Amino acid sequence: MLPSLCQIPQCSDIDQTVAALYICTMTTEKSFSCEEQKIKKLEFSVDELARLCERLQQENVQLRNERAQLLAEQGQLAEKNHMARDKMEKMITRLKHMESEL
Repeated sequence: MLPSLCQIPQCSDIDQTVAALYICTMTTEKSFSCEEQKIKKLEFSVDELARLCERLQQENVQLRNERAQLLAEQGQLAEKNHMARDKMEKMITRLKHMESEL
C-alpha cells in the first residue's frame, strides 16, 4: 500500500536537512583536515629546524676545533720565525765580526 502524500515529508524539507548535515559534516571534515595539514606542516617545520640546529651545532664544534688547531699552528710558526730571526741575527753578527778581523 502506498503512503499518502501527507505521510511523505516534503522533498524540500528533506533536501534542506540533508544538505545542512552534509555541509556541516564536510565543513568539519575539511576544516579538521585543513587543521591537521597545518599541524603536520608545523611538525615538519619544527623537525626540519631541529635537524638544522643539530647540524649547525656540529659544524660549530668542528669550526671551533679547526680554529684551535690553527691558533696552535700559528703559535708554532711564530716560534719558528722567532728562532730563525735569532739565528740570522747571530750569523750577521759573526760575519760582521769576521769582516772586522780581516
